[in-house]
Amino acid sequence: MDWNVMGRSVRQPFVIVAVLTAVTLPLKQTLASSKFAIGLKVGVTKLEGDWRDPRINPGGSLLVSYDVLPHLALVAQVNASALRSKTDVNRLNPEWAYLSSEAAQPGWKWDADKFRVYAAPIDLALQWNFFPLSRINPFTLLGGGVLWWNAKYDDDTLVRNGDEQRHYTPFARAGGGFEYRLNRGFAVSIGGDFRYTGSDRIDQFAVGDEWDGLISLWTGIRFSFDERTRADIDGDNIPEELDLAPWVAEDRDGYLDHDGRPDIGVPAEAAKKAPVVIHQPVFRAEQGRDLNIKTKILSTVPLRIAAVLFRSSGSKSWNVVELAEEEEMVFTATLDGGRIVAPGLEYCVVAVDQRVKGIGYSGLPTRPIRVKVIKNATPWRVIGGIVSALSWGAAGYLVLRKQK
Repeated sequence: MDWNVMGRSVRQPFVIVAVLTAVTLPLKQTLASSKFAIGLKVGVTKLEGDWRDPRINPGGSLLVSYDVLPHLALVAQVNASALRSKTDVNRLNPEWAYLSSEAAQPGWKWDADKFRVYAAPIDLALQWNFFPLSRINPFTLLGGGVLWWNAKYDDDTLVRNGDEQRHYTPFARAGGGFEYRLNRGFAVSIGGDFRYTGSDRIDQFAVGDEWDGLISLWTGIRFSFDERTRADIDGDNIPEELDLAPWVAEDRDGYLDHDGRPDIGVPAEAAKKAPVVIHQPVFRAEQGRDLNIKTKILSTVPLRIAAVLFRSSGSKSWNVVELAEEEEMVFTATLDGGRIVAPGLEYCVVAVDQRVKGIGYSGLPTRPIRVKVIKNATPWRVIGGIVSALSWGAAGYLVLRKQK
């Protein structure tokens, strides 16, 4: 086995992705003012074609996505992998394959480890997010694009009837997976794709009545950028009229995160003067779905009351839901989904101890936490379910079907 050749085939996809990453990352300043995100994927790809014994090959991807709606995103992706076969390379015919001078030597035989097909799909897909506001978000993908492929032996492109075996071919893509959000801007995901191409020549052996396809399994990371607007210049979800530091983003440590001004931790003596409320604000909710509020309350004196004050945007009266202690110092409350209506709501978390000398809070009636309420989630889930059933069903049929 030629380890140098094998090493080049493994490294090449990652080199391509690394170069694309270096080109794309400087776009961060542009993307930071929009609903864009960038991501990287690594995984394995196998050619679904006429090879009896295809190898599972490493590969990588670079993607850029744009959130058209919370439940719908547009995803552009570039992939790279080197496809190989364990035994079927002997099906190739030396009479039409232009190789190095080795082919003219006595006793020359095909070497499967020297044959590979470099593949780089470039695609555009719609991504349906089933639970875009939840920490775990299942999603499905449907799209298409163009596959560039180059069949090589010992780093020489094969030639068939005078035609070099490197071409572009269209394909359709079906995929999906699960995304787990670690925080507001960073998520990890796992998933799979099937790309059905418009060519039966990628594996260099055209047989049967089906075209070649690519099956991929991957894991990835995605970085989302803050959406900055004139009403929220620093992108910390605190509107300018409520932001005490409109040009500096809030530090999101849970302490006084409602005012938009970064804090250097919780002051050491704060809990002795009044309860300290540590709460990560919620900035988006789904219409008609219960909203769970969770907070940590530090106090040196037993609490008299801890509650959530909330109201619909534009309303002048506040509703009150008492917080219940779930575990030591951790309190929760559920806002009824019937009161969660578009376009939004405002809320505050308050705690008063038995001395009634001070109030701990996250949000104030004069400076509340504002939540954008998203409506029409159910129709998008139904559409996503239909797309999943049709696309995954078609992909499964093509993979399992016996060629004629």
